[in-house]
Amino acid sequence: MTQPTQLVHGVDDLAEAVRRLVDATVRTTTSPATLRELTQTVDSVTARLQQQVRTGRWVPDRADPRASPYNTVVGSGNPLAAPVLLTR
Repeated sequence: MTQPTQLVHGVDDLAEAVRRLVDATVRTTTSPATLRELTQTVDSVTARLQQQVRTGRWVPDRADPRASPYNTVVGSGNPLAAPVLLTR
């Protein structure tokens, strides 16, 4: 049986930082030269992250009552997920 995909410790903090980066990206009025420099920085960080990546598909943990950590809607480890908290 395939093990559920677990949230890597600290990736939720990284996802939150990426959300702030996305917000700053769509709101910035900085110069094209600065944008080129920042693009190189982001590409460098991306290359570091790509050195160790999970293989295979994402597997939800059906026994965990919380939302899946990499879910694109509410996953705290997914920077595309909106910063929401579901309650009952």
